[in-house]
Amino acid sequence: MTLEEAKIAASIIQSFVLTAAALVGGIWALYRFYSMRSIEKAKADLKKVQNELLTRGIIEIDILFSTMVAESSYLIITVMAKNIGAGDEIINIMESEVTVSSVFTDEGGEVKPGTPQAASYLLPELELIGETISPSQTSKFPFIVPLAHDGVYLVNVQLSGSPKETVYHEKVFVDSGLNPGDQTMWGRQAYYEFKADSSETEGSPR
Repeated sequence: MTLEEAKIAASIIQSFVLTAAALVGGIWALYRFYSMRSIEKAKADLKKVQNELLTRGIIEIDILFSTMVAESSYLIITVMAKNIGAGDEIINIMESEVTVSSVFTDEGGEVKPGTPQAASYLLPELELIGETISPSQTSKFPFIVPLAHDGVYLVNVQLSGSPKETVYHEKVFVDSGLNPGDQTMWGRQAYYEFKADSSETEGSPR
């Protein structure tokens, strides 16, 4: 290889190295640009959620049980709804539901809940009114249902939330690519073991 050919080869290699360096640098700059945009978007989304939490009511549910045994057996379900959020939340009693299902074991040995039975609200005159729960406040909603026999029961509580919460959750579902429900429900499930001859008449979720 002559001196002139060596110079040409070196020039080609240098041009290739510079082009590769520029390409890698461009990719890195592009990566940093989009990464920073993602970080800023995540920060903005977090700030938005924090602001929403400052104005929303969030319901935490606990369940208390007591039984009444006379000619028939009844389970009294007291739903304790506490607002742990920072805004008021309205519970629509008329659209709320508490169901009780007897738990059984099928032929294959699988444990399943039976057909749900709706519990009756003990204060029906208040059904049409609903109730506003302010921050840190706890409201009680009593329900009653007859029990057919001893055994384990699955209790399912669904308290209907306010239209404001329904709109909020619809937006969250749509933004996540999911199908929103008809309305927001504050819920909890618990198991209760009933024995008619037991001296225990009160209890908490199992």
